[in-house]
Amino acid sequence: MACNDNAYRTWLSELTESTAIGRVFVVGPPKSGTTWLQSTLASHPQVAISGEGRFTWALDPAARRAIDAFNADQQRTGQPEATGVSRDDFDMLVRALIDRQLLASALATGQATPGLRYLGDKTPQHALSIDRLLALFPGARIVAIVRHPLDAAVSACFHFLNDASTPMTQRVSRFVRTTWAMHAAKIHEARARHAHSMRTVRYEDMHADAETETASLLRWLGVSHDPQTVRACVDASSFSRLSGGRDRGDEDPANFFRKGVVGDWRTHIREADGAAILDPVRPLLEAFGYDAGGVRDACPATLAAR
Repeated sequence: MACNDNAYRTWLSELTESTAIGRVFVVGPPKSGTTWLQSTLASHPQVAISGEGRFTWALDPAARRAIDAFNADQQRTGQPEATGVSRDDFDMLVRALIDRQLLASALATGQATPGLRYLGDKTPQHALSIDRLLALFPGARIVAIVRHPLDAAVSACFHFLNDASTPMTQRVSRFVRTTWAMHAAKIHEARARHAHSMRTVRYEDMHADAETETASLLRWLGVSHDPQTVRACVDASSFSRLSGGRDRGDEDPANFFRKGVVGDWRTHIREADGAAILDPVRPLLEAFGYDAGGVRDACPATLAAR
């Protein structure tokens, strides 16, 4: 698109119209079901959610470095202070860029924006910058999905931690104590500050009863949640549909949707090793309703901030 006056006015008009639509962001530790949850929400006729925009993970800091360099150069060359980009203007610019990306993603899917209630994005690493997301979008909703760290870690070992020269137990330990712990801690801290804006979902609960969890989430978002709509969302995001026709438990190690079961870590890690790996993260396990005294995958405890 050429940047002429008409094109610019159209760009601004489309952007302004899109601000009447809510924003929703799916976050969570890697390999914890964020793509599954994204697919569930994206199957709803009132929600358009894509991934992975990496807005506060990549775009925001890169833009900040560029503007900081520009402002420093303005000062160095003796330009008036007003010629620099203020913090408020920078935030507005970043929000406009994110809004435009969200809108472009929705339009690319063919969804008509007049019928949408939410535009959104799924980026797992946004769990590390929830405060920044909500500063840019004060009215946004954050949906965080967590998974038992040993299962998440084993899943990661088949994808981005697939260095066979390092024992799996060692790779799992590093993932649980660094990556999972860092993301889970940020989610736990953020939901204490933003209880109204955040909802936490467990992978295991979705696995056990996807319809109930999905209906509850859609109700919280304020979109249609009748049984037919819920069933359509669940069916569209089923493991069979996402994996290309396999049933849960039918493993394809090379597929992003590898196996789709709960407790698979026991196939690859000894129980005693799993217990030792979890020692440093037991307070976080308890915070998310997992059994902090052992290595069970889930416990009946209800999350404090559902």
